[in-house]
Amino acid sequence: MSLDSDRLRMILKKAEQRAASVRSKQRDTIHDLVAKVTVQPYEISVELSVTALCTALAVEHPAGAPSWIRFTSPVRLTRTGRAIRLVQRDGRPVSQGRPDPGLVELLRKGRNWWQQLQTGTIDIATIARDEQVNESWVSRLVRLNFLAPAIVEAILVGTQPASVNATSLRTANLPIDWDEQTAMFGM
Repeated sequence: MSLDSDRLRMILKKAEQRAASVRSKQRDTIHDLVAKVTVQPYEISVELSVTALCTALAVEHPAGAPSWIRFTSPVRLTRTGRAIRLVQRDGRPVSQGRPDPGLVELLRKGRNWWQQLQTGTIDIATIARDEQVNESWVSRLVRLNFLAPAIVEAILVGTQPASVNATSLRTANLPIDWDEQTAMFGM
């Protein structure tokens, strides 16, 4: 297929618009483009309709081209707390880029309590009483202030491995060394 530069710019613009529609989860766009999704124990395949893609980009369906394009990614299902997540081979959840509000809240509480403790005007027992939790809970969350920056950043941007969840953060015997922490969580 030969295209002049103006036509190519128009196609790229349309492709960017479709990509934005997919990223914003506009169902009708996804429904039009995706012909089939197959989830197997260790991989997921998505087949895109070439005809729908050509129509969306306002180009002719090339003669002899396949009717679909298949994308396959190795994944596995992993239980993290109560949820089951689709996880990539490197241990990162498939739905990267969405911070887990529960994890972010744990970090926020731990940071807030640590700042209160640093003033020297309050102790763990008082925080626990004010928050109506036990002292052990406060201590476990305050420890999160000493997480490796790479782990904190991954949590805040939603790219942490499935092994980093609320339970693992609360119950882990965190090493002091940040490299050991990241290795412990498979990062």
